[in-house]
Amino acid sequence: MNRKLWSFLACALFAAAPGLAQAECMAPDEWFAGATVPEPLNTEPRRGEECEFYQRAWQHFLYATQGDLDNPAFISYPSYTDVFGEDRRAGLFASVDIKAHAGPHIMSLAPRLMKSKQANNAEDILQAGSNQLLIDQNGHPIFYNIFMNKAFANLIETKKYNTAELQKADPKEELPAGVVEFKAAWQIVDEKSPPTDRIVVVANVPWLIADPKKPGKLIVDDTRKLRQVSVALIGLHVVFVTDEHPEMIWATFEYDRNAPSSAGNPTAVDASYCQNSEEPKDDTIVADDQPYMLYQTGAQGSDVNQKPQSITVTDDAMQVFAVTPKTSIARAFPFSSCAPGFNPNIAVTGLDEDVFDLNKSVRSKNKKPWLSSYSMVGTVWMDEPRNPNEGLAFEEGQALDYFQLRGENRLSSVSMESFTQTSSPNCFSCHDTNSKGKLGPMRISVSHMFRRFSLTLPDQ
Repeated sequence: MNRKLWSFLACALFAAAPGLAQAECMAPDEWFAGATVPEPLNTEPRRGEECEFYQRAWQHFLYATQGDLDNPAFISYPSYTDVFGEDRRAGLFASVDIKAHAGPHIMSLAPRLMKSKQANNAEDILQAGSNQLLIDQNGHPIFYNIFMNKAFANLIETKKYNTAELQKADPKEELPAGVVEFKAAWQIVDEKSPPTDRIVVVANVPWLIADPKKPGKLIVDDTRKLRQVSVALIGLHVVFVTDEHPEMIWATFEYDRNAPSSAGNPTAVDASYCQNSEEPKDDTIVADDQPYMLYQTGAQGSDVNQKPQSITVTDDAMQVFAVTPKTSIARAFPFSSCAPGFNPNIAVTGLDEDVFDLNKSVRSKNKKPWLSSYSMVGTVWMDEPRNPNEGLAFEEGQALDYFQLRGENRLSSVSMESFTQTSSPNCFSCHDTNSKGKLGPMRISVSHMFRRFSLTLPDQ
């Protein structure tokens, strides 16, 4: 498997010393040595040392998921609705107050997270009546939530960015090192016989019903109380700020049995996405004969990654739905990368060795079976966010191009960006600093929590 090299200088050094051994990217023993995972540092990972970025991402994942199978640490983290309030029209309901009942915090989850570069209303971000609702192979919707660490919540509340004060924020203000945001995908599972290879918690979810005005679409039924279900974590975005990386470092973790991958990059993708002809292009889905959560066995070609055109209720009481065409999701970019923009002569023909080695190392040292089936798909960040030359710096009013990025520049979650893997092929395709929602250009709006909340504010 080929490594992606970081600069022309790195290429020259590598060529000049062909016998130079590359150290394996390993999980430090101290992550697993004590009763708790050490809190990740906020120091800047060294430029060009991609392993350090991947290690920081994995440590954030392990820090947030430490605890028991049914009570991970993040279960008590502040949620979007805890900080910004409810938006019932979009399916955003408040979590159950941890003080009001015995036992773990009970999250409230929302339907499909829909990606939109320019939102016009609340349902463009978290859409209840969406043709992009994701239905699993059992006919159940995948649900989602957004939560954050206390440092992020404290920042928002201190600056009153959960009020109209957000619209007055300095466009040049940046998120400080130490804030962390999470976006999670959850699958409904059998509460009597839940899986043991994933995190499983109890959560509240809204009822979904047919939209009387739009046949084949669903809306949230906010006339009924939320229903309580058991859900398994199948995807997690871990997004964090370190020193000198205010753009946020974006990492994606997936349950291993979510979906298979194609054999190569998409054949129909524009050449500007994958400039190197040496990179494999092959849409054939490489799948084994074991069931996947989001993929229909045997699906190929036009049957894969198709947006639902119609969703109908087949069992209201059990909340089972039929979707046309049937859901069949696969990873479009198997290596989560194309040729690096800074040097299209470099071909990416395999998973980054650091990602592969670190996943393997974590799995060998982890002793908790419910974490054994998660892998880091990749991580993406800006290479030089403080470099003012050639448009490389992180600024307000900026759409980030892939020549500015390092890590996996074709990184998507099959459980969260199922249908936008080629149209918006990495996190920064949508997470930019341009005007969005009811916000002008500003650096902090790289987090979509602010855009989402701004849609509930009155016009200025």
